[in-house]
Amino acid sequence: VIAASVNRRAVIQPKEFDIDWLVVPNLWGALIGTAGDMKTPTYEAIFKPLAKIQDQWFEEYVSSEADRKLREELHALKINAWKQQVTQTLKKQPATILPERPDELGEPAPCKRLLFGDANMEVLQREMSHNAAGVCVTQDELSGLFAQMEKIGRETDRSFYLTSWNGNSGFLLDRIVRGSVYSPHICLSIFGGMTPAKLRTYMAAALENGPGDDGFVQRLQVSVYPDQNGNWRLVDRAPKPGAQERVTTVLKRLIAMPVTEPQRVFRFSSDAQTVFNTWYTALNVEGRSGKLHPALASHFSKYSSLMPSIALLLCLADEAAADEFSGFSGVV
Repeated sequence: VIAASVNRRAVIQPKEFDIDWLVVPNLWGALIGTAGDMKTPTYEAIFKPLAKIQDQWFEEYVSSEADRKLREELHALKINAWKQQVTQTLKKQPATILPERPDELGEPAPCKRLLFGDANMEVLQREMSHNAAGVCVTQDELSGLFAQMEKIGRETDRSFYLTSWNGNSGFLLDRIVRGSVYSPHICLSIFGGMTPAKLRTYMAAALENGPGDDGFVQRLQVSVYPDQNGNWRLVDRAPKPGAQERVTTVLKRLIAMPVTEPQRVFRFSSDAQTVFNTWYTALNVEGRSGKLHPALASHFSKYSSLMPSIALLLCLADEAAADEFSGFSGVV
């Protein structure tokens, strides 16, 4: 949820001196479990604050569209009146100065979006042209997203999603009807549910050195597979007073961060930099040891962006939660 609120609004420079390696903190993940494991109620509860923020945006957009429709009707009347004045003026005095044409209405403001469900890549690319920070795709069953990419004629979808994981890369889409559409930056966070059987299918495809061996499954890094221990008990308690409001405040402050070019860069403090360097070295030594399956080594290699992403997101959340919040420090 924090990643969906930030996306391209901030990046982190993991190394102290390498200014070219910047990490966008968008995240992909899944809640894995059987049909009776309450996956949907769980992730819906977690995303509820963002859904409420988006609902408010929808209400504001509907209101603005109603106002715009009225302005368009009034503008049409002004244009008609202007045409009549021009006609009458030309009839009487052909060489005279004509009445000034009313100013044109500007382009309508697009609806702000943050969450998407079952949307194809064309829609996502179009919406990200209006929402420069990127968006978040949430699906009850992520298997639907995988199935969509496997349909005939949707071969480009997989490339689109893989590119969107980087957060800062551009994407060119060529279509006969729409022509060539280029987005300078596409950024997606993805989260949803998945059953163990589906996960095994996708993992098997990633191990076969075929089309599924492209690192897509390995990018679902923030995933959880709860173990069932049989000790179920009834829990019925009220939410902690003020907690939901506090979470909403934090998310609104994160979403309010502007998307700038160049992006706002955060860096590790000196102590944190030492911790990262030690951890990063151990990660790469293990990944190149030859002891891991290539698919698992590929999964771990992507932790090089996951760790600084989580560090940045938690730091931003802590700062946004401060009672005397005055902005973000830029140091993690």
